[in-house]
Amino acid sequence: MKKHFIIIVYIILFLSPGITAQIPFQIDNFSISDYHGGIQNWGITVNNGKNVFCGNSEGLLRYNGNDWQMMSPGGSFTVHAVACVGDRIYAAGKNNIGYFKKNDVGEYIYNSLRDSLKTMGITSIDFWNIAVKDNKIYFHSYSDVVMYDGSKFIPIYITHFTKGVFLVEDKVLLHDNDGILYELEDNRKRKFSDNHIFTDRDIRFVTKSDDGYLFCFSDGSIYNLNKGVVAEVLTLRNAKNNPVVIDCGDMINGHLALGTIGDGVFIVNIKTKESFNFGNNYLQDQNVHGICCVDYNHIWLSLDCGVAVVRINPEVFRWKTIAEIGTFFDATHFNGQTYIATNRGLVKFPDGDFISVDYYPLKFEILHNQLLCGSTSYLHITGEKSSDVIPCNGVEQFCYITDKQHIYSYIRSYQGISLLNFENNKWKLKNSLRGQNHFDHIHAESLNIIWGINYGEEIVRMCINANMETIDKIERFDHIDGNEISAYIGIFQSNNQSLFVTRNGVYSYNVSLKKFHKEEQLTKEFPALETLQCITTSSNHELWIATNEEILLYNIHDMSVKLQKKWSIAEFGLMRYNYRANIATTEDSLVYIGTNQGTVVIDRRNQRHRANKNTSPYIESVSYGSSPATFVAIKEGEIHIPYHAKHITVSIANDIASNSNSISYFLEGESEKWSKWQNTGKIEYTQLASGSYTLHVKSGNDKMASMKIIVDSPWYFKWWMILFYCLLFMLTIGITVRYISKRKLAHLKAQLDEQNRLHKEELRIEENKRLQEKVNTQQNELHNRLRYLTQKKELLDNLSKEVERQYRELGSRYPKDMYMTLMKLIQSGESEEDKQLTSENYFVEVHYEFMQRLHIMKPELSPQELKFCCLIRANLSTKEIASILSIETRSVELRRYRLKKRLTLSKETSLTEWLLSV
Repeated sequence: MKKHFIIIVYIILFLSPGITAQIPFQIDNFSISDYHGGIQNWGITVNNGKNVFCGNSEGLLRYNGNDWQMMSPGGSFTVHAVACVGDRIYAAGKNNIGYFKKNDVGEYIYNSLRDSLKTMGITSIDFWNIAVKDNKIYFHSYSDVVMYDGSKFIPIYITHFTKGVFLVEDKVLLHDNDGILYELEDNRKRKFSDNHIFTDRDIRFVTKSDDGYLFCFSDGSIYNLNKGVVAEVLTLRNAKNNPVVIDCGDMINGHLALGTIGDGVFIVNIKTKESFNFGNNYLQDQNVHGICCVDYNHIWLSLDCGVAVVRINPEVFRWKTIAEIGTFFDATHFNGQTYIATNRGLVKFPDGDFISVDYYPLKFEILHNQLLCGSTSYLHITGEKSSDVIPCNGVEQFCYITDKQHIYSYIRSYQGISLLNFENNKWKLKNSLRGQNHFDHIHAESLNIIWGINYGEEIVRMCINANMETIDKIERFDHIDGNEISAYIGIFQSNNQSLFVTRNGVYSYNVSLKKFHKEEQLTKEFPALETLQCITTSSNHELWIATNEEILLYNIHDMSVKLQKKWSIAEFGLMRYNYRANIATTEDSLVYIGTNQGTVVIDRRNQRHRANKNTSPYIESVSYGSSPATFVAIKEGEIHIPYHAKHITVSIANDIASNSNSISYFLEGESEKWSKWQNTGKIEYTQLASGSYTLHVKSGNDKMASMKIIVDSPWYFKWWMILFYCLLFMLTIGITVRYISKRKLAHLKAQLDEQNRLHKEELRIEENKRLQEKVNTQQNELHNRLRYLTQKKELLDNLSKEVERQYRELGSRYPKDMYMTLMKLIQSGESEEDKQLTSENYFVEVHYEFMQRLHIMKPELSPQELKFCCLIRANLSTKEIASILSIETRSVELRRYRLKKRLTLSKETSLTEWLLSV
């Protein structure tokens, strides 16, 4: 985890010869959990102030001002030395040598140079140092020194032990194993110095001084070489007075910054030979293997177990924790001293000691060159020459008010509201107001109007009488514009009018209407009221506002406010507050913010000095997918992402020397609200719908960056597919219209055919009905006539039988002629028509269609059985059927029985009815 040690420690740094200054510094420590690499780190460098590169046991670390990245081509990749040349980052170490180069889509690609060394016979690679001069890169190992000109290697020393290679302005110096110092020029070595100090010592850093060259050796000694004359400058010693082990170094504003093994970092003033040590209390590791000074205010360190940056003279820093000085109440600057009120007592700076007093300070106010200190017991007043005590305990607030004749200050204490009067250069207690309650905050609008606030309960307007002794009138309000009085409310004054700041807006009070009126313009000028915590006013028409995410500074003028500066809570390890921030401003431009963890200080002097160094964040790369990610090219502030892209990551970078490393963002087209402040520069989206978006990013110093993001439409939404869809739609419409037309025509034709069919059916039914009626009539006539003929035949048969009987009985007695005559008469009684009517074939012909249907239904019936069915269907009696078939009636019954059985009809089923239904 990134750890912040932001402490106001007084470093003896010398901004100019002979002048010392007390300067705070801040150290940010990065551990393995931050950069996700190996524990061991070595060389470190900075590229154009935008990236930090650090050699690591698992690869090359890169920091872009927001996030760390481990760059490694895979396999065993240990980097000892790193150097930036143009757009290349050269890295060398154990079994590797090459460079990284950023491609068009923002991805760093590694190019190995190891194979080029093999052609020179160098197979064992273990480089520890890189020096660069005129685009010539010198790689140094203990056995080889080679130079790379950008395309090929040139051997300098092969299989020859050397101690180191160093760049000193325009010179490249080589420390040979024989103790002689050489200068490399045109790939040749020239003796630079053979002084004995180089024989048995190891050089760790060389730099140019005002009068020669400074050599820093591993044994802690520092020498100056000028025109062949060597002089010892000093030997660095630790707190135990033992010489330190120097391992690396750099120059910072004319001072030496030296990294040691076991003793952290030393800042050395060469002129005065004084030094300051960043020791065990600040760095997470005391073994410093690499050091790089970005500018006077930033020193990057490569540690044995981590990386650190020292920020000198920061704008915002964590000043003291609660464990160090207690809970912060107030601060002020008086007579060159800074006084701090805490629950542990009164602290005076710059010495930082607790002052022995018999009270607990609560609130400071400087009025008319006198320091007023409210405490739990008395009100203490300190002037330039004298001091005084007023018996008023628990003073927590002062409200200075004056007219042309009098100078007053209302005070809020444990007893309520009292009034101080300034006369004869002395503050005196005039009286205590009667008829009022205790308040959490008061505001004096005028001599006779006071506002009181009880957070979360009510606002009270009090009218004071002319003698300023009692309260004549009290107005209480538990709502403003329909909203309950919340715990987050503040008051400030502009143009002699009290203004109330709430989370719902800014309000003024209308005396005549006795109601609050919302100031719309002022409300718009405060953009973060929905997260308001508290407000504090200071001199010079300044208003400080604390929100959940930011500290904001406004300038008040003529019922208008203008944002001057803001700081994010995430910025610089700013600590959060549970309920409200306690903000105190001092005359020496320091702002103290008391929180639930300690006290944070904003140095507004550094804010002005560094305003020109606040750079804008920039969009470094855009990728999507994972394992591996696909990078997208940024062209003229615009990127195109395919519609199927998932896990989209936008990497935001900041200048590493910037005062602000936190960001907030919103994606126009998806959301209109700024995100919460975050220290990481990674902005991630699971997936974006097709369309055009604009990503807006701002840093803690309010610098902005924007980028247009276009998510391409899928192939089925391309213009040619849309044209195809249009053509397909038109074709579909045509086919549909044609199909509907054909269906309509078919429907109309079907309707017409149905109408014709129904008409024909009606005609057929009518015809069938007519024919049926005719058939029925004929059939009835036929039946009637058949009965008549049957009866006639029966009569003739009986008569013939009777004649036959008489003829047989009488024999010869019966006249033969008569017999013959009678028989002829009987036989002549049955005409041919009668025989046709009584013939079974006649019934078959009449019921021919019936026989066809019955034959289809029962193909097993014989022709005689079919004819018999026709006689039954004609509804003839048994006698009539017997007569037609010339059989006995009993035979007819027997045939009926057999036919019914053959048709598999039940006993209950009528044979005649079943045949009629066929």
